[in-house]
Amino acid sequence: MKERVLLFDIMKAFCVVEIVAFWHMLDYTPYAFTKGTLGEELTGVVLAAFTFSSGFFLGKKQLNALAFYNSRLKRFMLPLLASLLTFYVFGQISLRTVCFTAIGLSCFIPPMPNTLWFFSMIIFFYWITPVLLCGLYNMTPLTRIMNIVIRSTMLFMVIVLLGVDERIREYYPFYILGIVMDMSIIKTIIEMKPTYKIGGVVLWLLSAYVEGLSFVTNMLGCMLLLILSYLIEQHLSQKGRNFFLRLSYASMFAYLFHREFYAITKLMCAQPNGTLPVWSIAATILVIFLLSYYMQKCYDWIMARFS
Repeated sequence: MKERVLLFDIMKAFCVVEIVAFWHMLDYTPYAFTKGTLGEELTGVVLAAFTFSSGFFLGKKQLNALAFYNSRLKRFMLPLLASLLTFYVFGQISLRTVCFTAIGLSCFIPPMPNTLWFFSMIIFFYWITPVLLCGLYNMTPLTRIMNIVIRSTMLFMVIVLLGVDERIREYYPFYILGIVMDMSIIKTIIEMKPTYKIGGVVLWLLSAYVEGLSFVTNMLGCMLLLILSYLIEQHLSQKGRNFFLRLSYASMFAYLFHREFYAITKLMCAQPNGTLPVWSIAATILVIFLLSYYMQKCYDWIMARFS
């Protein structure tokens, strides 16, 4: 695996576990769990954190548009297409949705497929990234940020006028925040006094129950996830570090294919009421992450051989 930023890998690991082992698991559990307000808000935070991370690592280097498109789309286009085609074969989406999702157009031309809408959104963000960053690399930090804010605001107005899906409007600011923020700002957040951190938790819980504050809830949640990830990082052994690195490394394939794994388990183990036994859910989650790790390894090997 390439050199990675452990803080973000820990955060990404938490995020993918929340999606795969909690949020979508609740569709199959035999117990009377409900997704509820906190569950929905936590999932919103997770998706905001994923989006923030995508922007963060793209906004810190000089950008060549063609090389950027090639590297970004090559990284997950084939796995995304494989997942989309699986959805299509089992009648979950149309061929039209497969095509539009793969190139980001489902953001504007509904429907967006379950789960995979997130990748369509990220692809769309990738399309506009060179426009946001073109010519900014050698500027002073303040001038760079001002240019990104102006450009991103103008683009936001255009995509809203074009009738983009509301989820793209919700997570677009987090992609921009990721681009403009650097590690010095992250360090300021994670080194806040404990009083402020506790206050952040209280504010997040309060904002989660106030309608119309999803941006505030997601923003506070991202900050708290960064703080939690940093605290964990400071106390990890080498084995613990390797665990989170591997979990993060498996996250893309786990996100892309977990619905298929759950569907297979449901075909084999579903109870009369349509739910799954606890043991089969636990086994499925374990299989998802193990196979996703090796699927990513194989994909990286193939890409390296044919690049």
